[in-house]
Amino acid sequence: MLYFSKLPKVMNNKITRYTWTVILAGLCLVAEAQVSRVEFGKNRIQYHDDFDQWLLYESQNFITYWYGKARNHGISAVKLAEQDHDEILDLIEHRINEKIEILVYSDVSDQKQSNIGADETFVSSSGRTKLEGTKLFVYFNGDHEDLRVQIRKGIAEVFLNSMFYGSNLQELVQSRRSNNIPVWFTEGLIEYIGRSWDSESDDDLRNIFTTFKRKKTFKRLSGSHPVRVGQSVWQYIATTYGRSEISNLLYLTRINRNVEDAFLYVFGIPFESLTDQWLDTNAKRYEAEKAQLNLADDQKLTYKKRKRVPISELRYSPDGKFLAIVDNQISKTRVVLKDLETGEQTKVFKHGFRNNIQETDYDYPSIAWHPNSQGLYILYEARNDIWLEFHNLAKGEVLQQLIPERYDRVYSMDILNDRDLVFSALSNGKVDLFLYKTNTRQSTPLTDDIYDDLEVRTIEYTSGEMGFVFASNRPDAFQRANSLDTLLPFQNFNLFLLRIDENSRPSIHQLSRRETINLRTPVPTGVGQVSFLSDANGVTNRETASISAATISDRLQIVTAQND
Repeated sequence: MLYFSKLPKVMNNKITRYTWTVILAGLCLVAEAQVSRVEFGKNRIQYHDDFDQWLLYESQNFITYWYGKARNHGISAVKLAEQDHDEILDLIEHRINEKIEILVYSDVSDQKQSNIGADETFVSSSGRTKLEGTKLFVYFNGDHEDLRVQIRKGIAEVFLNSMFYGSNLQELVQSRRSNNIPVWFTEGLIEYIGRSWDSESDDDLRNIFTTFKRKKTFKRLSGSHPVRVGQSVWQYIATTYGRSEISNLLYLTRINRNVEDAFLYVFGIPFESLTDQWLDTNAKRYEAEKAQLNLADDQKLTYKKRKRVPISELRYSPDGKFLAIVDNQISKTRVVLKDLETGEQTKVFKHGFRNNIQETDYDYPSIAWHPNSQGLYILYEARNDIWLEFHNLAKGEVLQQLIPERYDRVYSMDILNDRDLVFSALSNGKVDLFLYKTNTRQSTPLTDDIYDDLEVRTIEYTSGEMGFVFASNRPDAFQRANSLDTLLPFQNFNLFLLRIDENSRPSIHQLSRRETINLRTPVPTGVGQVSFLSDANGVTNRETASISAATISDRLQIVTAQND
């Protein structure tokens, strides 16, 4: 039985323009008193007092600030920054005299609430590290590898800004107005230093090449997609001519203030010839892959939405008749049910508003189907509170419950039975699995360590036996590291199974052991069957596997797997 409160209907009260003016003026006065030295009327609303006290770690090249429960994130940030500092310095070959400051936030919601930084220079597009001078603003999204990418991008941007535009903010603004360095050159290099080249980057570039309607030229592609195209050009330079040539190219570009002349001096060929080679190489490669990657028409599913609105989550109903779709239009989200038999689409939930200035939060809403396919759980965040709604599709009722404050953020969830849900959530600075009871709002931690346990799903691993399959960067099923003070033991992501025995004790079993690739997004497809995403060959593929129950007491093994 579910224990929720009824969701009240919101009244659409009419308020005069004069009343709104008075309210907004009062809010501005409150905000001005809250934080000093911030322009009037531009303070952000803060829903907690964690920002009242900031602490710091200082290392050889960085000063890292953290607050509240973010101590683990602060430790991770300073270690990751020092770990990658020398590599980035050797690649760019430009040093700055002052230490780089890193401000670490627990999640993207806290970063949006921060009043630190001038508003005009605090704007960034999705996926970009926020930067002001030598200050980096990064946040933790549940994956330490993503935190590392943010820090690498920020360090690279600080070095490049100092190299091309000057050391202080005024010089930076004036130099950018007068320079002729193209966007793809700097933005692409920042992206390349941040993540080099991976399956996600390759998927994006493939999509650009296969969907671009006009005749493909470097000028057109770099103008419409400067970051990904620029990243690809730098990757092409590194693999064709060597990474050491990057620093030479940067030096000559800095001296000449002309990218085309620098390319000619370093590589001995005109800039147009090099970009033509890059264009021809990628066009031939993606054209050769096209036949293998295209789906047949009867395998395609149509979905009506606005152009360029990404889908953040998909869930099939247990009976296979419906598909729940979450799309996110720069923070304006909705959940749509698609009837797979009739093709009809029904919107069951909407939340938020469009915001093209701040980072888009793709963690919420999160969804999970009830086993009878007649109910849908929707988890979302509103004003820093996490809410759980249960939509009874048969009766048309909506029940609502406030999630306890112990959860700073929930990354994924699934249902075990009528009363129990499983969360992958951030609590006390760590990402763990929790069993959450909707009738009492009580939680039982299933894991308790520093590793990132994400993308949890309920699975019937043998007949009648239920457990949870999830992706984690733990080295194996037995290590229990609880502190980041001495090491960062994060590996690539593998799949694990968590069982709960008759005495309610959880045990973890390793399903895969891949040392150089990532296995993510496990989805149960039957009893003892699971599908997942793998980047084994540089392209994200779906693989399926069977779980062997013969070695359940020792360690589970994936006994069969195939590409799909």
